[in-house]
Amino acid sequence: MCNRQIGSSFARFSLSRSVIIIPLSIIFCFVSFIIITGQPQTMAGAAISLMSNAAAPSNVAIYNNDTNVNSTFHRSYEILINHSRLLTQNYQSEIGKWRLKQYDNKTMMSVSDNYLPMFQKLVGAVEALKPTTENYIQAKEWYIKSLQSEIESYRHFRNFLENGTPVEDEKSAQLLSDALRYEFNSFAAFNNQTNNQTPFV
Repeated sequence: MCNRQIGSSFARFSLSRSVIIIPLSIIFCFVSFIIITGQPQTMAGAAISLMSNAAAPSNVAIYNNDTNVNSTFHRSYEILINHSRLLTQNYQSEIGKWRLKQYDNKTMMSVSDNYLPMFQKLVGAVEALKPTTENYIQAKEWYIKSLQSEIESYRHFRNFLENGTPVEDEKSAQLLSDALRYEFNSFAAFNNQTNNQTPFV
């Protein structure tokens, strides 16, 4: 999986949906990859270290004490994307087991119950970031919206597992589509700031 692959979440639904949904996951994966590649090796190493601890996204907060505040947000944002990617990847692996009938609905509901607080903790880590420019503020706000939409999607997915109601399936798919769109917006704001470096006073 490239970087945060929200789009692949669509694969959890029925096979009839997968034909339409899979291309979105490829697009999402590619855009996420563009954000991370080409960064300094020290940042990449820090991200790898952080991603090894999937249960503790709040560890990112340690980067907020850096002396260069603008650089700190830049690094922390990228590390959080990497961490979010890992968390989503792990959850999608569990959904893959459900789709292969290795998990029944009850087991998958329990897995979802374990993962939802971790996604919520990640939202808290993003909220704790200290953006230093207008575009960074927008990048943060869009990313929070993306994560919140992803969480709501998984909640509706859990409801779908519990009661099999088609409307829950549809809501979950729509919310993941929204999460993808919000994350595109976040990346766009982040990249524009990275290119222009316009300070926010």
